[in-house]
Amino acid sequence: MDKRLSLKRFGLATLILIGLPNVAESQTSNTISPKFEPQIQDQQPQLFSHPTLGYTLAVPPGGKIFEREDGSSQISIRSRKGYKITVQAGASRHQIPLNKLSAVIEEKYFGQGKPWRYRLDDRVTQVAGLSAYEVNYEGPNNRSQVVFVRGRTLDYVFIYLSGTREYARFIHEFEWVLKNFQPAKGEIAESSGQFQTKAQKFSRPEFGYSMLYPADWEQSEPAKMTMMFGGRVGTPAYTSIVSVQNIEPPGAANSEDALKRAVIDLKTSLGRSVPGVKFTVDQPWTYTRADLKLQGRELNATYTYAGQVFRKVMFVVPRPFQTVAHVWSYTAPEKDFQTFQPLAEQILKSWVITGVNRG
Repeated sequence: MDKRLSLKRFGLATLILIGLPNVAESQTSNTISPKFEPQIQDQQPQLFSHPTLGYTLAVPPGGKIFEREDGSSQISIRSRKGYKITVQAGASRHQIPLNKLSAVIEEKYFGQGKPWRYRLDDRVTQVAGLSAYEVNYEGPNNRSQVVFVRGRTLDYVFIYLSGTREYARFIHEFEWVLKNFQPAKGEIAESSGQFQTKAQKFSRPEFGYSMLYPADWEQSEPAKMTMMFGGRVGTPAYTSIVSVQNIEPPGAANSEDALKRAVIDLKTSLGRSVPGVKFTVDQPWTYTRADLKLQGRELNATYTYAGQVFRKVMFVVPRPFQTVAHVWSYTAPEKDFQTFQPLAEQILKSWVITGVNRG
C-alpha cells in the first residue's frame, strides 16, 4: 500500500480561524470586586456558571471568582498561590483569523514599557472541542499564557498570569481549568452525524471504510489505496480536499504499532514534500462509531505551497487486527479553510470503518 501523500492538485495543510471583541482589561487593574465567592475547600474544586453567558468554569482549590461590576463579561480567578486567571467572552468576530487575535491584546500589553516584552511560542489547539489558539508572553517579572477559543456565537479569551518563578509550578492548574471548561449550550456544532447537504456514498470493501461526500464533488484515486474528494474544476471548493489513505508501514508488529509508525511516516513525508511545514497539533484522538472505538492521533500542520498558505488536519486510526492505519485528512488554502470546514466535519462524521470482523 502506498505510504506517500499525493501533492497532485493541492499542497498539504492544517486548521482554524477565529475572532473577538474587547478582549481584556489590564491584568493589574484594581477595579474588580468579588460578586461570587464560593467557599473554598482545599481538596475540592468549585463550579461557577456565568449567569448571562451560560458557560461553566471549574475553579481550582484555593481560588476565588471575581466578576467586574461595570457590566462587562470579564471574570477572574485569583489564587492564594499567587497566580491569576482572567476569562472574557463576547460575540464572535469571524472576520478576524484566530492567529491574528493576539494583536488585539498586544496593542495594550506587549512592547516597551508594557507588561509583556517578549512573545514566546504559539500554537493551534482545542479547548472543549472548540478551535483555539495559544500564545505565550514574558515580562520583566511575569509570564502569561493566552488562549483564544471560538464557539458558534461567542469567542472566549483565557489569560493565565503569574510571577516568572511561579509559572511552571502552577501552569497545570490553568490547563486543568481549560480541560474542564464547558461552553454555553449551542456553542459546539451539532454532532448528529447526519449529512446536511445532498450527498453520494463512497464504499469499497477492499478499502475498509465507507463515507458520504457532497453530490457535486468528484472523487479520484491518485495513488494505491488513496482516495481524494473535492469540488469540481472552476468551483470554490476545487482546492479544498478530503482524502483517505491506507498506510501499511513496513515492519509493523500489530495495529497499534502501525499507528505509531504511520504517524512518523506522515510527518516525515510532509517534511520532505513541503520544507518548512509546521506541526501545530499532535495529540490523542478517539474514533467512535456505534460499538467501534479506536484510539488514534490528530495531527494539524500548516505550510506554504506554490506561494499559498495551506492548512491540514489529519486523523490517524489503527485498523483492528491488521498492520494498517487509516488516515483521514482535510486540506485547504488558509483563506478557504474555515469556509469548507463545516462540510469537511460532516464528511468526517459519516466516515465508517467497515469489515473489521474479518481480521
